[in-house]
Amino acid sequence: MKLKRFGGRVIGMAAVAVAAVASLLAAPAPAMADAYSPCIAVESNVTVGQTSKTQSITCVKKPACGESWGQIYDVTWNMVVYKGGITVKSMKITVTHTRGEDIVLGDKIIRGGSGEINIAPGKTIVPAAQTSFTKTFDFTDKYFAKNSLGFVDFWMAISSTKANGCNGGGNWLRYGLKIV
Repeated sequence: MKLKRFGGRVIGMAAVAVAAVASLLAAPAPAMADAYSPCIAVESNVTVGQTSKTQSITCVKKPACGESWGQIYDVTWNMVVYKGGITVKSMKITVTHTRGEDIVLGDKIIRGGSGEINIAPGKTIVPAAQTSFTKTFDFTDKYFAKNSLGFVDFWMAISSTKANGCNGGGNWLRYGLKIV
């Protein structure tokens, strides 16, 4: 194919570029990844009929004594998703840490638009010597209506200290499921 020149520009090449841009605009957008903030929150989409979802939050702590360490908090929901909310059947929590810190899991609260439940009142201790800790919290199936933003949330209080007394501090982690 012979290309005609107009004002020093190749018209044929411009047509190819326009066609390429048009095909990109017509292509479906890639799925967005989970919204995630280290050591704060993760938000994931779930669909009606879905029965499980695993979410992960990574924390890096740098306490006043200067030595930093990190943990990974994985939460797996065992549930049934409906258009208006989620029936939660159980929750599995896995904590991974390798730097010899003691970890305390405090309140573990599931919250929807119509109420909340503390699935494990009191503290759960993850000792320094245990580099991977997994516990499943089974409870009576509980339905949570989604909140006004479309989420059902799981909140977990965490804190960590080294055996030498170095305090890494504490905060809340939020695991949000948005029904789409």
